[in-house]
Amino acid sequence: MNSNKIIHKPPCIAQFNNKTTHFRNLTCKDTLCFPIALVGQKKGSINSWKQCHNEKWKTPVGEARESKSPLETAIREFYHAFNAKEIEKLKQLLSDEFVYQDFLFYTPFHDQEAINLWRNLMEAMGPNIKIEIDRVSVDNLMVTVFWHLVWNKRKIPFTNGCRFFWFKEVEGEWLISKITGLEELPLKPGELVLNVLRTIRTLMDTYPAVASGLLDTHAFQDGSTSGRSP
Repeated sequence: MNSNKIIHKPPCIAQFNNKTTHFRNLTCKDTLCFPIALVGQKKGSINSWKQCHNEKWKTPVGEARESKSPLETAIREFYHAFNAKEIEKLKQLLSDEFVYQDFLFYTPFHDQEAINLWRNLMEAMGPNIKIEIDRVSVDNLMVTVFWHLVWNKRKIPFTNGCRFFWFKEVEGEWLISKITGLEELPLKPGELVLNVLRTIRTLMDTYPAVASGLLDTHAFQDGSTSGRSP
């Protein structure tokens, strides 16, 4: 045999005759096949071996190798504490001068006001209603969370929501500085919203001076200054 000859195909072991053949009678073949090709076996047995071999390389969905960001970890701790009604744990996740704004209410809640609101909400939810996270999206220091309510692990219709969390670093820890919430309403206003918008637009166009005064008052309350007349 020429010592310079390169063998491109790896050898494999083939079992001829049937499955009772002793291993000392196995023959080595220069071809591509299974690591042990059971020539005498039925096709179903070979397929079963292939399926078992492939299963070793599958990764369960719940065992993703990607590590969560510290912000996402803080979000999940927040909702875990909320569902467990652990007020003190929630306080540890919030920064000083924390602000919670929910568009179901006219004005934002600051610090202890937000805690009091959440305490009332926990009481209203009772022991069986929980918040379940659908998706978490991290973008720099802002995290978007989509969620819904469940009762005994069953989804409650028309309870989808979205919250935006803003973080800031305080002494090496990521704390929540602001939350803005949007919730789905069980009652769907639909045409009513359009009619109200038309009415408001008509009144503002008809009485611009009054409209400007009202807008200035509202802007003063929520801290906005855009569009105000000098």
